[in-house]
Amino acid sequence: MTYGQVKRAALRLINAGTIGGVEIPPSYNGQADLLKAIPTLADDAVMQIATTVRKIPAAVCLDALDHSEQGGWTAYALPADCWRVKSGGLLRPDERGRCGGCRLLGRQLLLPAGEHGLWLEYWRYPVSLGSDPDDDAPLDNSPDTHTAIPYFIAGQLVLYDDAYRYAALHNEWESRLSRLSEAAFAEEGCVRDAYAGFDCGELW
Repeated sequence: MTYGQVKRAALRLINAGTIGGVEIPPSYNGQADLLKAIPTLADDAVMQIATTVRKIPAAVCLDALDHSEQGGWTAYALPADCWRVKSGGLLRPDERGRCGGCRLLGRQLLLPAGEHGLWLEYWRYPVSLGSDPDDDAPLDNSPDTHTAIPYFIAGQLVLYDDAYRYAALHNEWESRLSRLSEAAFAEEGCVRDAYAGFDCGELW
């Protein structure tokens, strides 16, 4: 869905989209204030979805990240849009399996020096719409998550004016979120014995 589609759907849910079939102008009865609030609410909804029920996967080659040598380690700065690093180690594109032995220190990933060409898998933050998006601006994340967003926006718009309508809209938002789930995925690989030799200090 586009931002314009979500905006119009949210306004329709609170009967603030049209009057007599004609779109309500921004100058009418505080309509401009509603329109100004919607981009931030849309971003809030997309962020909630991306950090709870439907995470957004991403990957980057470590060689493309800012990095520096620190003793026997190479410290890589995590991508700016990185929310969480996926577990399971780093991908080796030229062979089967993954690379262990990494450590996460704040917003840095530490890897033994000399490793190159590895790929980091992570969950990223969604792309923000900004404060004044075009109506054709796309929403981030998968399309099936977008239909819940108008209910969140509409509920927040009536939060202080209509407690009953807010509760109904918020419940529908929560209900739609509960029906979103991550797709099952299986990957074949080797499980490393982390307790052999009492080596428990690695991230993966």
